[in-house]
Amino acid sequence: AGATFPYPIYSKWFSQYNKLHPNVEINYQSIGSGGGIRQFTARTVFFGATDGPMTNDQIFAAGAPILHLPTVLGGDVPVYNLPGNPDLRFTGPVLADIFLGKITKWNDAAIRSINPGVSLTNDDGPVQNAAGEFVRASTAPLPSEVVTLEMQALGRIRT
Repeated sequence: AGATFPYPIYSKWFSQYNKLHPNVEINYQSIGSGGGIRQFTARTVFFGATDGPMTNDQIFAAGAPILHLPTVLGGDVPVYNLPGNPDLRFTGPVLADIFLGKITKWNDAAIRSINPGVSLTNDDGPVQNAAGEFVRASTAPLPSEVVTLEMQALGRIRT
């Protein structure tokens, strides 16, 4: 039981395994990382899947050795929708400042400085952070400076 992200591929893998071994059926419930950790810790399932590794506290609560095996890899891609569709570049610190609410306008000096030749001087429209489920364990693949600053903003982004 656990993360929803790997469910489609797990479903295919388990179906193929069942064809080779008809006496074995694997029933994976995609109930979310937290649910998978809870069920694994309670030992109601043989394995769990999460978007990121369990914390030390979660491992301790499991009361037995835990083996983390990466099985599926995905990525998070920040996207933007700006009138005129300019091709913008972002750095880790700039993305972090957007998620922290420190950059609130598209013509912010930090965005302009890494996008020479892109006209943003008249675009004082608001940067609206629609992160939603973006902030979760799946932040693991992001550059470390984004993750560090993003974690500071968890409460603000999730509200």
